[in-house]
Amino acid sequence: GIIFPIYGESANQGFFLNNGGYYFALNDYIDLSLIGDIYSKGSWNLRAISNYKKRYRYNGNFNLSYSKLKTGSRLLDNISERRDFFIKWMHQQDPKASLNNRFSANINIGSSTFQQNNSLSDKDYLSNTYSSNISYSKKWQSSNFSLNLRHSQNTLTRKIDLNLPEFSYSINRFYPFKKLNNTNKSKWYDKISINYNSNFKNSISIADSLIFNKSTISKFRNGVLHSIPISTSFTALKYFNLSPSFSYKERWYFDRIEKKWANNELITDTLNGFYRAFNYSYSLLASTKIYGTLKFNNTKIKGIRHVMSPSISLSYTPDFSSNKFNFYDNVQIDSLGNNQEYSYYQNGIYGFPSSQSNSSIRFSLGNIIEMKTFTKDTINPIKKIKILEGLNVSMSYNFMQDSFNFSNILINGRTRLFNRFDITFNSTYDPYIYENGKRIDKLYALEKYFPARLTNANASLNFRLNNRNNKNNNEDITHWLDYVDFDLPWNLSVNYSINYNKQSLLNNIRESLNFSGDLKLTEKWKIGFNSGFDFTAKD
Repeated sequence: GIIFPIYGESANQGFFLNNGGYYFALNDYIDLSLIGDIYSKGSWNLRAISNYKKRYRYNGNFNLSYSKLKTGSRLLDNISERRDFFIKWMHQQDPKASLNNRFSANINIGSSTFQQNNSLSDKDYLSNTYSSNISYSKKWQSSNFSLNLRHSQNTLTRKIDLNLPEFSYSINRFYPFKKLNNTNKSKWYDKISINYNSNFKNSISIADSLIFNKSTISKFRNGVLHSIPISTSFTALKYFNLSPSFSYKERWYFDRIEKKWANNELITDTLNGFYRAFNYSYSLLASTKIYGTLKFNNTKIKGIRHVMSPSISLSYTPDFSSNKFNFYDNVQIDSLGNNQEYSYYQNGIYGFPSSQSNSSIRFSLGNIIEMKTFTKDTINPIKKIKILEGLNVSMSYNFMQDSFNFSNILINGRTRLFNRFDITFNSTYDPYIYENGKRIDKLYALEKYFPARLTNANASLNFRLNNRNNKNNNEDITHWLDYVDFDLPWNLSVNYSINYNKQSLLNNIRESLNFSGDLKLTEKWKIGFNSGFDFTAKD
């Protein structure tokens, strides 16, 4: 039937008839509205709006707008015309339609001035960013595939970013050698697992005025990235867990750059073709657990257990700027004869192999201390108390570096006291000496007879007080959806923190106390509060 327009007058466009047209019910699943606006000074707008839905399959809507804005005066001879368009499409697939295939679309794309010239709402008028995505995904028993077409634009900067298309394919973790074992006993090669992931992207970032130029196609950046991680784990010498791994990445590019110094200037050429740029790395992790128990007789304490978790990891990454890989080159960059190393693939969409080699060993040690005590509870006569929930120490050594091979030593820990007070601390130690305002490559332990120099440390104490009417202090998870627990008459959280930082000969200490909470006024009203004090700034 007919959609009757509204009428009125615009100061700039003259008299108008808006939102008039005709509505069609095309069939049981889709409709169509053809609507238009017309102004006495020559401006007009046409829109096609359609909604569709098929039960248990899909639903969506489509909106296409095209307009001509005419401004100025014939008397002043300053008439100008502006044509705009905008496309909106939203499509959703019903979850019942398919378990393994998914398709969806959310399109918002148009000319940069459409909303400013045609919108009737403040929200649309003030919007300056639009994004779109069409996606399709499919799942198989052991692999997955996804395809996306993405778009984003900013009407202020008039920049458009396009990913046309972007797809990925992955194979779930599998154990290729497990079928070779015909016995009931597990073999070391049974646990060798492989993953595979591949990604393709074709993208561009360009001004909207250049999007339809013929030269735009050649400016797309594209490539394929393959990732293959291989890992396994097994027990060695009965008590040690070994986890070796190998990671391989390969990039496929369809162009690369080559630089040369000619005619007293640096020239960069782009060569089209098919090129491979790969990198790989190795690692090995060895870990174990050491248990120590101290038992007591005729006391309320049954025993104390100390669990240490030491681990050592080795990693190696080659220098891919080596000539044997042919990923890098040197070029003269100025008339003085200075050279610079560059990668043929430094503009690649998935990056390029690193020229930084790494061969390092890392050591870490975790500690947990627990205590068991006797209680008067006949059902649960033994209670476990965590004295130290965690104390971790870690550092590494890089064999490839020319200097400062040792990394900083990191120590952090946490514990809870009386099931109410949470204590955490972190500290950093520098194994090298600091002299005359400069860090020098000389071990601190050889000069000061102490392993390292404390450079930074922080600690915090947190505790919560409330009245749960004989409930325990653990969070009542039944109220997590309520945002505020109205069963609590009052609640108070306090945090004290101290931070120590030493740079050169200067010591910097900051202390602060913060608190927050809430108080129940009525059955349905609470008041919340928060404040704090900075002891260093006295504010």
